[in-house]
Amino acid sequence: RCLSDWSSDVCSSDLGMALGVGWALTAAISLSLLKRGSLRTSAIVYVGGTWLISSTLIVLSGGLHSPFLLMYAALPISSAWLLGYRAAWLTAGGCMASALVLGFMEGAGMGPYLYFPGRPLVAWTVVCNAILIASVPVASVMKILQDALVQSKLDQEALRRERDVMRRVMETSPAGILAVGCDGTIAFANSQGARVLGTTPEEIRLRSFDSAEWKITGYDGQPLSRDQLPFLQVRSRRETIYGMPLAVQPGGQRILLSVNAAPLEDAAGEFDGMVATVEDVTQRKRAEEELFRLQENLVELVEQRTMELVGALEQAQTANRAKTVFLANMSHELRTPLNAILGFSHLMLREGGLSAKQAEAWDIVNRSGSLLLALIDNILDMARLEADHTELEMATVDLAALVSDVMKIVSIPAREKHLDLSSVWSGDAVRLIRGDGQKLCQILVNLI
Repeated sequence: RCLSDWSSDVCSSDLGMALGVGWALTAAISLSLLKRGSLRTSAIVYVGGTWLISSTLIVLSGGLHSPFLLMYAALPISSAWLLGYRAAWLTAGGCMASALVLGFMEGAGMGPYLYFPGRPLVAWTVVCNAILIASVPVASVMKILQDALVQSKLDQEALRRERDVMRRVMETSPAGILAVGCDGTIAFANSQGARVLGTTPEEIRLRSFDSAEWKITGYDGQPLSRDQLPFLQVRSRRETIYGMPLAVQPGGQRILLSVNAAPLEDAAGEFDGMVATVEDVTQRKRAEEELFRLQENLVELVEQRTMELVGALEQAQTANRAKTVFLANMSHELRTPLNAILGFSHLMLREGGLSAKQAEAWDIVNRSGSLLLALIDNILDMARLEADHTELEMATVDLAALVSDVMKIVSIPAREKHLDLSSVWSGDAVRLIRGDGQKLCQILVNLI
């Protein structure tokens, strides 16, 4: 008996050492794979090795009566933690199948084997091992769940704040915003959108894009076909439309709208509705029409004023022509007596018998009459200037003689005003020039 007990202890020691080596080898392989980044393979090796070693211990330590059966309860928990829900079910199925095989073996008289006696210390060790294997994943899962719950609360708070910001943005937006579902019903409208459309956010959600209450027309009042409505255009073309002109009359008052609309798509890229902005442009269109009307009136006024200016120009041209005719007639009437005076003065000078003073006086009369005749010619020249018909009579002019004639013409008025009038001629001055002598004489007389 002593020999038998000694042999059993020796055999148990060898098997225990072998199983310990196997467990250490399983852990070493799992850690090696984990360092290489193969998490799933490492987990499979760990779960599979633990199952194999646990099954061996169960068979050699009493079968279905072994305390190592607790490992079968702990392994699915580890599998769920490491490999997921499906792997946990497979591991649990494998453990239950192993226990069923042990039952069949004992029923057939094969076992149980007691290579590892059920000492209290061994049973306590097994229970502690199972509890550690089961509790570590559970504690980790609970920690993960707790962190996830905290993060979920943070996410919910962030989402709530984001929704609150979006709600305030929507409600305070100066643009009317609408969301239309894929079936054409209006799913959302902010306050400005409902106000622009002449209704309330609650009422507008009861309508669709083509409800008869809208009474949709163009700016000109002509009804639009159903295919011309923004929702159907966006759905068929799958592109954004800008500034579409529409008119609605929901409550008896006609409202002119400018609509921008864009398609909404789901995760699969399918049409999932439309988002649109609506702007009330009634006042702007009225202002544009009023401006257009004023522009037309301004054009008419400019044309009227132009016609009046043309008429005034024609009247001025007529008056100018009448003035020219009058000057021509008056010059003719003045030339006749002047020519008689000039002819009489020439005769008196040519007959002689005059004293020097008388001869000088008749010479002044002759020169003054010639100047007056030249002035009459200048009046005609002014008329010609206005008609762009003036001409210069270019000839050689003796400046000394011209100045002397001018001095004789203006000497009498100078003496009457008790003025001393004299001229000085420089010896090196140019005497002969080319020009219009009559006009030059007139200029000097006017200057003096």
